[in-house]
Amino acid sequence: HVVEDALWPDSDGDAAHNAFTTTLHRLRNLLKTPDVLIHREGSLSCNIRMIWIDIWALEYICRLIEQHLNDPRPDDRVLPLLEDLLALYRGPFIPDDPAEWAILERQRLKALFVDTIQKIARRFERQQRWHQAIRCYQQALNVEALAEVFYENLMRIYAKMGKPGEALLVYRQYKAVFRARLGMSPSSRLNGLCRAICGRPSGI
Repeated sequence: HVVEDALWPDSDGDAAHNAFTTTLHRLRNLLKTPDVLIHREGSLSCNIRMIWIDIWALEYICRLIEQHLNDPRPDDRVLPLLEDLLALYRGPFIPDDPAEWAILERQRLKALFVDTIQKIARRFERQQRWHQAIRCYQQALNVEALAEVFYENLMRIYAKMGKPGEALLVYRQYKAVFRARLGMSPSSRLNGLCRAICGRPSGI
């Protein structure tokens, strides 16, 4: 009933169910493989043996990255996986959908992406591979520009490298993006970090 209510919210129970049954039949015909979609006991699901879904692939890549990051051996395999992650995650999940389930999934996937990126970048930081950590965050910002923690970590890396001017540029980028997209001013945490690193008022 969740699918029926979501797709046909203005129809009564029987009409929504009939529309669902007709649509499912047409979709199976288009796919030319009826077993791809499983409708059983009121539940609709995909046959994981016969279909590729980007969310599943994203979750799988994140699990692989986690495994490799826990491996003490050289982590050359992480960089190709990072490229796969950036190719799969292309920004917020259906960003214009106000439905509760979409909001929750959007938040979950963003948290998974942000957490995985941070784990990779921190590995580089521990190895003092500063430029790779910076590149990791910069690439991630291309697809998730509203992840405040990415700007914060970039600023901290530049501070460790003795480059306060670069940190200030990151702060200004963050300030411009959040003002343009959300109409928000910088958080007090980022303001304080800017003052601590750059030695000047954060509004400059």
